[in-house]
Amino acid sequence: MKPGDAARVRPLLVREGARFSCAGDGLCCTDVHLLGPVGKKERAALEAIAKTAVVRGLHLTVLAPTLRGDCVFLTDGSGCAIYDTGLKPKSCHRFPFLLAATPEGGRIGTDHRCPCRTMGERKEIRAEDTAELLTDAAGRLWADRRVEPRIALSHRRTVSFARYRQLEDSLLASLRRGELRAVVGDGALPRRSDGLWDAVASTLDVDDLHPTRWSLMQRAFARGLRAALHGGDVEPFERPWAESFERAERRAKAAAASEAMLADWIADVIWALEWTFSSTLSQTQVELSARARIARLLAGHLARRYGMRADTAMAEAIAIVEVSGLAEAWIDAVAQLRA
Repeated sequence: MKPGDAARVRPLLVREGARFSCAGDGLCCTDVHLLGPVGKKERAALEAIAKTAVVRGLHLTVLAPTLRGDCVFLTDGSGCAIYDTGLKPKSCHRFPFLLAATPEGGRIGTDHRCPCRTMGERKEIRAEDTAELLTDAAGRLWADRRVEPRIALSHRRTVSFARYRQLEDSLLASLRRGELRAVVGDGALPRRSDGLWDAVASTLDVDDLHPTRWSLMQRAFARGLRAALHGGDVEPFERPWAESFERAERRAKAAAASEAMLADWIADVIWALEWTFSSTLSQTQVELSARARIARLLAGHLARRYGMRADTAMAEAIAIVEVSGLAEAWIDAVAQLRA
C-alpha cells in the first residue's frame, strides 16, 4: 500500500445533490430496520427506566419492538418518547446516514428506506451538520466500512481509487442528468437456464407466521421479480408500512419526478461503496439495473391499485428494493453474475 492509500474518515465528503430532512414519517422507527444496535451504557440507562426496553441477542442488543413491529418508544404521533431525554441511542441519531472510510476521506451516504429521505422538501446534506451524528460514544468519527485502495471494475480488472473516482464522476454526472440507461442499462435480468431468479423469488416469498415489515418487503420484491421475469402485473402484497407513505404524501405538496428519485437512489448506492465488499462495479450496475426495473414495476402496481401519487409509489418501491438488496438469496444470486 502506498502512502496516502489508507482509508480515512476525514475530510467528510457529501455527494452532490444528496438531501435529507427528518419529517417524522415514522418508518425508520419500525422493524423495517434493525432497531439498534444499542451500546452497553445505553442499554443500562434504558433498562433503568424500563426493563423490557431492549432485547439482548448473542451479538447485538436492540430496542424492543411492539407486537405490531414499532419501536417501544414510538408514540402515536410518530414521535420518539425519549428524543429529548438523552437516552436515544447513537444508532437512532445516526440514521439514515452511513460513513465509508476511503483513501480520499469519509463518504457520507444515506439509506432510502424512509420517505423522509425520498419525498418532500429536504435540506441539502452538509458535512458539518452530520459530523456529530456519525461519531461513536467516545466522540470519534466511526466508519461503517473501510474501502480498499483498489476497486474491482470487473472480475478481471482492478484500478486505483483515484482512477475509479474518475469513472464514478462520469456515472454520477449521468445520473444527475437523468441518464439512467447510460449507467445501469435497460433493466433486463441476465438470462439464466438454471431457474436462478425464480428460485430467489420463491425463497423471498415466504408466508411467515409472524412476519415483520422487513420480511414483507422481501415478499413484495419477490412478486415484482416474478413480474419482471414473466410479465403481467405484480401480485398484491401486504403493506403494513403504508401509513408512513400516506403521511409523506400529505406533507409533500409538490410531487417529485419518479425517475429522478430512482436516479438519486442509484447514485447513493454507488457513492456509498458498500458493494465493493462483495461485488464489482460491473456486477453492481447489472444488479442495480434489475432492481430499478423491479422498482418501476412495483411503483406502477401501487399507483394503479391504490391510486397513489407517482412519487409516493416510487418512494415505497425504492424502500422495498433497497431492503431486498440485502437479502441473502439476492446477494448469493448476484454473486453468480460474472460481470
